[in-house]
Amino acid sequence: AYTPNTGNMVITSNAHNLSTSNTLTIADNALSFTCAMDGNTATKTYPRSTDPVSGQTISITNTTTNTITVNVGASPIVNHNVTDATYDNSTGVLVLTIGSHTLTAGTSVKIANNSLSFTCENDNNTSVKTYPRPSDPYYDTAINIDSVTPTTITLNVGTNTGNLTGITRTASTQPFFQVNVGSVTFDGIDTSFTTLSGGSTQILPASDNFLIFLNSTLQVKGTDQAYTYTGSTVNFSEAPLAGMDFYGFYFGKLTQLDEIAPFFDNKKKTFTMKQNTEPFSLESDNAAVQAQNNLLIFINGVYQEPGIAYSLTGSIIEFSEAPRAGSDCILYIYTGSAADILVSNTFNSIDPEDRVQIVSEGSDRRVATVSSSTTIDSYEFTGLRPTIAEFTATVTGGQVTQVTITNQGSNYEVPPILIFQGGGGEGATAETIIETGSGRVLGVINLKGGAGYTSAPTVLVTHPMTLERKQRDRVLSNSNILATSHLTSTLSQSGTTLNLKNVYFNSTQSNGFPDEGEVLIPFYDTSVTPNRWNMERILYGSKNTSANTLTVATNGRGNEGTTAAAHTVLTGTYSSSGTTCTVNLGTNHNFTTGQRIYLDFTSGTGFDGTYIVTVTNAQIFTVEFPFARTTSGNVSLLPEVRLRSL
Repeated sequence: AYTPNTGNMVITSNAHNLSTSNTLTIADNALSFTCAMDGNTATKTYPRSTDPVSGQTISITNTTTNTITVNVGASPIVNHNVTDATYDNSTGVLVLTIGSHTLTAGTSVKIANNSLSFTCENDNNTSVKTYPRPSDPYYDTAINIDSVTPTTITLNVGTNTGNLTGITRTASTQPFFQVNVGSVTFDGIDTSFTTLSGGSTQILPASDNFLIFLNSTLQVKGTDQAYTYTGSTVNFSEAPLAGMDFYGFYFGKLTQLDEIAPFFDNKKKTFTMKQNTEPFSLESDNAAVQAQNNLLIFINGVYQEPGIAYSLTGSIIEFSEAPRAGSDCILYIYTGSAADILVSNTFNSIDPEDRVQIVSEGSDRRVATVSSSTTIDSYEFTGLRPTIAEFTATVTGGQVTQVTITNQGSNYEVPPILIFQGGGGEGATAETIIETGSGRVLGVINLKGGAGYTSAPTVLVTHPMTLERKQRDRVLSNSNILATSHLTSTLSQSGTTLNLKNVYFNSTQSNGFPDEGEVLIPFYDTSVTPNRWNMERILYGSKNTSANTLTVATNGRGNEGTTAAAHTVLTGTYSSSGTTCTVNLGTNHNFTTGQRIYLDFTSGTGFDGTYIVTVTNAQIFTVEFPFARTTSGNVSLLPEVRLRSL
């Protein structure tokens, strides 16, 4: 360990038997360090031949049984003011005038971000730009000194010219097409270019995102970023320089997500994807499709490879290395067309600070965050935690016929339940028995083999979970409180407008009907034998809170294999004496005792609301009023419309 301000270095050498009366010499390049100057990204060896202790005999200043302390000279961070600078774009040589200094060739310095101001011949020296920029190679990192004079240092920061006179492009590969600048040479002056595809002018889709690269660095769209576009014209905020390479791709809808760069701190590796400040979870319903491959991440313009640079679980991105503070980061989700994905606005059934108990753990966990639509993170759990048992499955004739225990695990208080994932089949389940005291799994019982398995599935060990709501008084998975209304007029089998009692949305509590979603409407299905109550799932694409309507999305009727049906508002008469109200429809109602219905009393003084039915006969039923009332009149039975809890 080396302390730059004092020069003290502590070397660990077990049982060295040295004392402060001894001396030592450190062989050149024998010690490896990283340095805060470049964010600890590069490993360097010391002492270098230019360092003061190279080849020198140095005194030991302190010892312990396993450590030796020596002083190799202080190396504190010293700031120098640049009073003049010259840059040769043909060689990349930058000469900085910093006044009297003690810096030497071969050592490193770091140029403060955007601290050097230059004009450029490419725009006839009309504008002043600051360097180094985030796209520059020595932005926020150290650079070696090539040579020095008593008042200057010389560095090589690289050139800003390409080796081509035109613009390169790669061949387009289906199903992609490439946005290409044709018959134009970057000259450092022009900022507007026409986009072509296959030699023809390409009109760009409105309000979309593209992958545009200059010299392999991603250019970000925006009025305060690198470019904007209108129709077939791309307008750069700064003129691209002569010789720059250009590549432009458009392969479908790219949705830009909220920034995560402000949270980079050199330590943090996990970040939550958000869109419009709300968590955005990307998941696949196909085990062969990895959701993270639809996520495009660029840090300082450099593409991050999924599965290598990061992994994705729901809405949680975990980088393999902590991104450096101050880095730029752009996130895109490839969403393609509406036929490629299903976007759902979901409602949390669990909130932070709720409590969950996983059977077999004994004590509660406190929810820290809802990390995706299928995962939650809890605060550190200090209660009983079983050692997970492991199993393998054997498949014969398409069924799971045997489960072998390969690791019994331990500390189970409740026998785990086994479910089977993959293997091409479905339906296999099993239970286990455990040993009292040790909590080890002793055997597998009640195996149900399922069907359709072509290979051995993965055996997953699971436990039921109980939930205690602490933050909102809402029943788990019960969407009644999320959004429920009732049809006020009959909806035909092909109808596209749902007229409801009330279409609402509470943005504070995030309940009600979102801008788009899925609703469920029950109906009595006479198309099946025997006749029974069924449910239609309907996707809607827009809402009108003034007119209290939902508009069905294209192909939204009979969603997910349900039957598109007519939903009829039944009418009849009623009379009440005391708290008992008798309803006569004059036609079969198909209700059973205990069923819930909504009654809209259109005349008389009945109480509108949801009631529990007591069936009298096929056409007549009774309900109980909350207060005694003698009245009669007409009544409508309004079908329930419930937002599906996703």
